[in-house]
Amino acid sequence: MIHGAWILARCAYALSMASTPASKRVPLRLVGAPDERPMRVERGIWKYPGSGRYGVFVYRRGEQVFRMAETLTEARDIRSELIRSGKRGIKLVARANQKIELGAFFDEVYVPDIMRGNGLKDSTIRAAQSRFNCHIRPPLGDVRVSDLAYESCMALRAELLDNDGIAGQTRRECLLLLRQILEEAMLRGLASTNPAALVRLPKRNRVPVVVPELEHAKKIIAEVHHPIAHMVAEFLRQTGARLNEALALEWSCVDLPRKKVRIQQSIDQVTGRIVTTKTSAVRLVDMPRTLVSQLRDYRAAQERGDVHRHDPWVFPAKSDDASGRPMNDRNFQQRHWDPAVSRAGVPRCTPHSLRHLFASHLLQRGLEITYVSKLLGHGSVYTTANYYAHFLPGSSAARQQLDDSFD
Repeated sequence: MIHGAWILARCAYALSMASTPASKRVPLRLVGAPDERPMRVERGIWKYPGSGRYGVFVYRRGEQVFRMAETLTEARDIRSELIRSGKRGIKLVARANQKIELGAFFDEVYVPDIMRGNGLKDSTIRAAQSRFNCHIRPPLGDVRVSDLAYESCMALRAELLDNDGIAGQTRRECLLLLRQILEEAMLRGLASTNPAALVRLPKRNRVPVVVPELEHAKKIIAEVHHPIAHMVAEFLRQTGARLNEALALEWSCVDLPRKKVRIQQSIDQVTGRIVTTKTSAVRLVDMPRTLVSQLRDYRAAQERGDVHRHDPWVFPAKSDDASGRPMNDRNFQQRHWDPAVSRAGVPRCTPHSLRHLFASHLLQRGLEITYVSKLLGHGSVYTTANYYAHFLPGSSAARQQLDDSFD
């Protein structure tokens, strides 16, 4: 009976509204229903009587930022944090954009404002975009940032752990990326908390590096017949430099009399632009006598015209451009390295494996790990230890002391 009366009342209301100007229409409310019009509690905080929740309003540069809170204390904390964020120069998200989805927030805000705005390398940005698009966007990209909860983040973690095709480090990086995105969303007023911060990161499960045999590496390099590519391979083996660091090398950075080379830049793998090194640091690397002798002969061949020369690049590519350009990393691997591996008839390995060979060879011969870490350009000696500690030689004296301790 009540339901039928409500339908009739609703129909009568609709007919009356059809002939009433929009500016004079009054919302229909059942008799006895709670009034949902907010009541001002204090500056910037309003209470909705029907739900008992609180609305938080902050005005920033003519735009209204709005958030909901369950209690008055929470509302005050939210408003204070929004005001502090605005004073620190963080761009708050206007009320009109409060319903933005995670994928749109990543594409439209996080990448351009945070990653590019802070001057991160193109390769770093591409890696983050790849992780987001492959692992985060499918399950969470269409979810509103304000609706993301701890359960959603834990579901992503479970999905990552169930995927045997990705490494432990990739799982950690995906969850760390989500944590950083939501932290920024919280600072901009899109969320009251960062649920990803509560998710425990999985173990890295680091895979031990694969190091080729020294004799196998020498066989491969001997089969690299192109003179510039051959010199690149020898440089990698005897300095432990990363491939794109070696290819970006200029002659002004090579000091043959002092047997040193300054590694100060690299090449972006996609754009081909000259960028800083992986750790953005400049390092001075000692060169062995054999490499110094090979570089002297190589430079002399360039000056004679026997080997292509295009200064300032140590390892130039053939180019009609007046400024020239260094050899491309893909050309080096596909045209010179991979065919040499096939001709040598040894287990397959990459040019980067020469870096692992360099580090393991020096550690096995007793060089201090701090010195090897400096040559490799690692940001910390702990990074070197994580990768290569198992190559450190055991001490026979320590072994004897261990035996004597339990006699």
